[in-house]
Amino acid sequence: MYRLGLCISVIVMLSGCQQPTKPLSSAAEVFSLVQPEDDSHLSVVMDTADAIHLERRVGIGSPKYRVERLVGKTRAEAIEMILGDLASDRRTFGELPAWLNDPSITFLDNSWRYCHRLSSQVRISDVETRWMNNILTSEAPAHERLVLLFSNIFVSDYKTYQSAETYAQHHQLIRKHSVGNMRDFLAAVLQDPAVLVYLNYDLNTRANINENLAREYL
Repeated sequence: MYRLGLCISVIVMLSGCQQPTKPLSSAAEVFSLVQPEDDSHLSVVMDTADAIHLERRVGIGSPKYRVERLVGKTRAEAIEMILGDLASDRRTFGELPAWLNDPSITFLDNSWRYCHRLSSQVRISDVETRWMNNILTSEAPAHERLVLLFSNIFVSDYKTYQSAETYAQHHQLIRKHSVGNMRDFLAAVLQDPAVLVYLNYDLNTRANINENLAREYL
């Protein structure tokens, strides 16, 4: 089952990288890309312990209803069901917060700055609450697992750019591209203010070259 969990992670990545213009329609097509030496283990019928282990590896926890749907399925069928979740409208993108359309605050004095800090803290909490709600209620927990994965790869820090709006847009970008074409994902990251500022790209000049972004990108 360890190999199975690892295989799924690789498959999800391959489905976005190798065939960007033609979506994969079945687990059989996906496995044809990997071509394992021995895939006989995929015909093994899953019991409750197998289903719990798989859900914990690819999703968030092991909800009873998701475990029950996998029991009695072969491993290949279980993988196809999980990939089907990722390819369906079960993924939760969530609406962008309405406050993203609010006009920017003009700083007139220290009281305005204080109000802005309080407002930013409330907005950051709003984004995080929405995220936690998605994790707890999503019908495609593998998507949430990928969002967590890529949030740890394309890292940013609110303290660096001090903008709740940028924080929200960064999170939404990861939600949008975490299941899809990797080239498109990487291109979008290079235009993401949260990542650019966090990796000091705004300080990169001909006279003072900063390679943080380039190193992380590679």
